Amino acid sequence: MRTDPFELTTLRISTRIYLVLLCLSMIIIVLFTWLNVRTQNVTVEDPSQDTFEELQENYPRSLQCPCTRIDIPHHSFISVSPQFHPVCESSFISDKWINDFSIPGHIHFDPKPEDIFVSGYKYFSGLLALCQLVKATVLDASFTFNQSSLITGQTLPKIELDDRANHTVAQFKSNTLAEFKRNLALIHSQTTTIYTAGEGDVTWILPPSISSATATGIQSVPAQIKNCSCALSDECKEPLVLYNYTKYEADLVLHVLFNVSSMFAGCFSIQSLLQSSLECLFNETWVSTVEERLDSIAATAPIFGSLNLPSINVSILQTTSTKFSPNTSVQELVSGMMIEIDKWGEKIDYKQYYEQCAPKFCSYSFTSRSDALYVFTTIVGLFGGLSVALKIIVPLIVGWIRNRMRPRVETVSMTGKSS
Repeated sequence: MRTDPFELTTLRISTRIYLVLLCLSMIIIVLFTWLNVRTQNVTVEDPSQDTFEELQENYPRSLQCPCTRIDIPHHSFISVSPQFHPVCESSFISDKWINDFSIPGHIHFDPKPEDIFVSGYKYFSGLLALCQLVKATVLDASFTFNQSSLITGQTLPKIELDDRANHTVAQFKSNTLAEFKRNLALIHSQTTTIYTAGEGDVTWILPPSISSATATGIQSVPAQIKNCSCALSDECKEPLVLYNYTKYEADLVLHVLFNVSSMFAGCFSIQSLLQSSLECLFNETWVSTVEERLDSIAATAPIFGSLNLPSINVSILQTTSTKFSPNTSVQELVSGMMIEIDKWGEKIDYKQYYEQCAPKFCSYSFTSRSDALYVFTTIVGLFGGLSVALKIIVPLIVGWIRNRMRPRVETVSMTGKSS
């Protein structure tokens, strides 16, 4: 047992310092462990779509789900089904209607451009051509679109996929419309180049300088529509009329039954069609009158009876079947490719996309503070080693400091006694 007062004092000081340092150390460790933020990494194998969406909602920044297929064809999750104007699905562009519609005007000995049974044939044939052109353009564009792919290495959340897919579809629409307008402009250019003066501009005559009765020549005669010359403008037009083929005025002049204000004859068939509208096709009275006229012609004119002219039975267009007004010009319809307003029918199937992407795993990380159990186990793990270290280090340091001070004190005391 130690009886030296100096050593006892040193031991007491060492014990006190040891306890203070141990308490401070434990407090610091507890605070550090409790306040420390840890990052944890988690991996989920073969995540389902529901699991992915849940993880995306909870860990949007750190979630990583690599696709097993980085190039996903558009047709596997995007579908585009445009809804065309009802006229493109109607009987008005059927072969039966077009052919039957043209018979009276073509058989008449003096066909007139304003006769609805002459230019009307071109009107409906033009509608058929436009509908076929837009459908062919959409079909070709859809084929190209379906062959292209979405390139992505990571599984996209639904919102991001919708944004990218909608942008792609919008680009598809824009490119398809541009291609259609290019084709239509090319057709119009070729038409006006070949027939520079319009309908009736070329006639076959016998030139004065040629005496042979078998010789022929060509003379250009610019068409005149009322006071408008097709040589100066290709927008000359006049309304079509419905003649009463069973009633003639003097000198066999056909009697006008009524004017068709929504349909025009013009310099060029395509141009006059674009300036017209489809208003009459929504009119039950107009359609019934045309049918009656054809039936009447077939019944009263022997020449028509010999052709076995079939009766026409078509249904008018319904205003509820389209968002366009009946008096909308064909030009305006064509500018939208004869497609109903906002009726491209695009659909994005996220489920199909996820099945094509098929991620094998998802990894994510999150940060959190230490819980009470972690703090307790950390303190228990460090307490023993820290206690032993302090028990060894503190007495050594205190003793060394005390021993450095001890000789000086004794010297001072002895000097005081001798004096």
